[in-house]
Amino acid sequence: MKAKTLLTILNKQTKLVKSSEVQTNLQKLKWVPVCKDRPLNYPKSLAWRGDSCNISSLSEMCEISHAVLVGSSVALVERTSAGMKKALKLTLEPQVDQVLQNILEEYPSVADIFKELLQNADDANATECSFLIDMRKNLEIRENLLDPGMIVCHGPALWSFNNSVFSDTDFLNITRLGGSMKRCEADKVGKFGLGFNSVYHVTDIPIIMSREFMIMFDPNINHIGKHIRDKSNPGIKINWSKQQKRLRKFPNQFKPFINVFNCQLPLSLESPYNYDGTLFRLPFRTEQEASVSEISSIYYNTTDIYSLVDEFSICGHRLILFTQHVGTMVLKYLKCEERIVDLQSPLDSGKRLGLVPCGGVAVLLSEEDNRKWTVKTNATPIGEVFCYLPLRIKTGLPVHINGCFAVTSNRKEIWKTDTKGQWNSIFMRHVIVQAYLAALNMLRSIAESGELLDYSYYAAWPDPGVVHDDFNLICQGVYQEIAKGDDDAKVFSDGKTWVSIKNVRFLDDSLLCRPDIGSAAFKIFLKYLRKCGSQDLCAVELPDWVQEGFDDAGCKGKLMENTLTETEFFSDVLFCHLDSYILRMEGSLKEV
Repeated sequence: MKAKTLLTILNKQTKLVKSSEVQTNLQKLKWVPVCKDRPLNYPKSLAWRGDSCNISSLSEMCEISHAVLVGSSVALVERTSAGMKKALKLTLEPQVDQVLQNILEEYPSVADIFKELLQNADDANATECSFLIDMRKNLEIRENLLDPGMIVCHGPALWSFNNSVFSDTDFLNITRLGGSMKRCEADKVGKFGLGFNSVYHVTDIPIIMSREFMIMFDPNINHIGKHIRDKSNPGIKINWSKQQKRLRKFPNQFKPFINVFNCQLPLSLESPYNYDGTLFRLPFRTEQEASVSEISSIYYNTTDIYSLVDEFSICGHRLILFTQHVGTMVLKYLKCEERIVDLQSPLDSGKRLGLVPCGGVAVLLSEEDNRKWTVKTNATPIGEVFCYLPLRIKTGLPVHINGCFAVTSNRKEIWKTDTKGQWNSIFMRHVIVQAYLAALNMLRSIAESGELLDYSYYAAWPDPGVVHDDFNLICQGVYQEIAKGDDDAKVFSDGKTWVSIKNVRFLDDSLLCRPDIGSAAFKIFLKYLRKCGSQDLCAVELPDWVQEGFDDAGCKGKLMENTLTETEFFSDVLFCHLDSYILRMEGSLKEV
């Protein structure tokens, strides 16, 4: 059999590789004939599609991992030249639809779309990331499209914009289903090259515009099939600087882009065009598309599209708490031909409590009248883990924590074992704990300035009874650092002064818990401290769960050192100053 015929069988492309190097290598290889019928030694339990095919490549008859059973092997390709590998690669690619289905299982939430597109923007050093829900049906411009298959996806769409442009590497990364060059870049959040594909939750044909390039992906090959020559690379790349003459034959295809985030494609004038930013158009999957899609059978009607607005309003403010570059995120809504309405994420200056480069803590404050703030005591713990973007991992802490955690590829869990688990433990104990103390000190500063109302000093402290086991290191670390009594840990307050644990004094619980004398005993204790001239000392009450926190952290002894026992209270305070208390009581009676 001639080399050219073998190449036809293997590649099955309308435009064959005609490289002389490829032809030469084909002549040198020892080829194994590919038969149409199932070989006798091929197990019945394994799929064989040759019976239903005309003469075709081995990879179309069986899984490539089973090729050795019919006398071939994967290693055959490894011994060829670079040119030969290029000729053969299309027959070795996994099914794109199946890969995307697997990725969507790893990113099950529609809200992941906002998160992953924000991640792409942040990695590109963008400072702005905006979204638009576009409800236009574009019924009047459904002719003269690139392909009749584009009619069905010419209606409502989700747009995403960021004010940075794609690099050549970005274009390469976004076409890779299973990996990413960002793995090697430690400062990039998106190390896994999978997250972008979460867009296939809502669409079958994402479109990207950046610089002079526009990319259209069509994994199902249902929309621009006549322009796709290679089914294992289902998409096209358009150059708006070199292909304008051809593109102007399909003006209606690109009219939805006009004026969206300042996009001005040259549909009538011949001039080079370069879009200053990156724009994604994600046409919502229709019921018609879902009926034939091999990626997802979920389609989006008007109610489903509205639910995206709810998703954004719920999670939007959390998404940019710890982004490295993006500081503004907005959702716009375009209802048919009406004006665009801005729905801005209510972060405002929400980074106030989280500016730590490698690890951070964010405290949720409620805004009151006159730009005052409150932290609710005993509020339900809202804490989640962020690796610059939320991981949806609950911690049981009353604060959010952010940092360079080692996370699984789908960003749903932090590593708990091996060296990655050790890194997370060290990171939590030494970086996050220090950030936590910095947050407590900042709350103290806001309280001292009068901006924080009704603030109990322990309101943002971790409660060991509700903190999840995986984050006990943080809880214990916070109490251990407070117990050291450093000057930068002045986190105790009686409502007037702030002191570290060295200058705080506690009264024995056996007295405080007695309903008949507890309140009176604490007042006498306060007067005793003031009378002793101890201006630097501060008396506070400790909730039971705070005491438990010190106990779990192995710091109960530090509390005992600063606690006045019941015996000491009666012998050193009450009895020693009984005369003065009696005189005060008599004075009060005379006044009555």
